[in-house]
Amino acid sequence: EMATAAKELQRDKFSEFIPEIEELDDERLVESFDDYLSQVPVLSFFGSSYDLRICKEPMISILLESDEIKRVIKRGGKYTCLATDSLLFLDVVSYLAAGTSLDAFLKAFGASQTKGYFPYEHFTSLDILDSAVFPPYEAFYSSLKMRNTLEPAEHETI
Repeated sequence: EMATAAKELQRDKFSEFIPEIEELDDERLVESFDDYLSQVPVLSFFGSSYDLRICKEPMISILLESDEIKRVIKRGGKYTCLATDSLLFLDVVSYLAAGTSLDAFLKAFGASQTKGYFPYEHFTSLDILDSAVFPPYEAFYSSLKMRNTLEPAEHETI
């Protein structure tokens, strides 16, 4: 099971601290740490504003079928944390400096993958979603950025 494998990896990662934590005279803290080691982190970027808000109803019902929801942290209408016994959904934006872009976040960690590009203005109706043809280069023009999003801005490289 994924949660068991994740817990073993986490225990290896924190192996030098585990004896010290288990020696503490705080059963609740030791239990919380063990729970933390059992959870697979699921990270999103602005997920509290978008992803979790959109898919919370079907996702929560699916999670409840197999797991118990242990913790929900909500700030206004945003879900910044949703934790079950085996999963921990977090929005990394909550832990970054204001204004940090997804590209900057990925580059900071040396990720080879970059943010994808989506031709938002090309999709003027739901019928276009049924197309099996990739949108043309011109479809990636953004009137908001006043340039084709496939081309680097003056201050960036792709």
